[in-house]
Amino acid sequence: MVIRATTYLASQQGITHLSCWAHARRYFDKALENDRDRASHVMKLIQLLYAIEALARESEMSHQQRYALRLDKIVAHHQRDWSVYPAERNKCNAQKSDRQSL
Repeated sequence: MVIRATTYLASQQGITHLSCWAHARRYFDKALENDRDRASHVMKLIQLLYAIEALARESEMSHQQRYALRLDKIVAHHQRDWSVYPAERNKCNAQKSDRQSL
């Protein structure tokens, strides 16, 4: 019996399967026709992830350093860019309040 490496790895505890961003990006590229604002926002986030990974690779960072870099850059981006979608921000805040009142 032949077992694919991805099937074996997915069955191991502590390993999370992640899909390829290039494949995910295609769907957002197609979505630009229907919802340009939100799809382009996600495309910018994916571009940011590519830039972060390039910086980490060029700097030969460890896994821990890459993780810290990702968090730092993505959190900074969201703090700066969160006002783009005030309706979503308000909805998230309302949901957070609902959960806290439970």
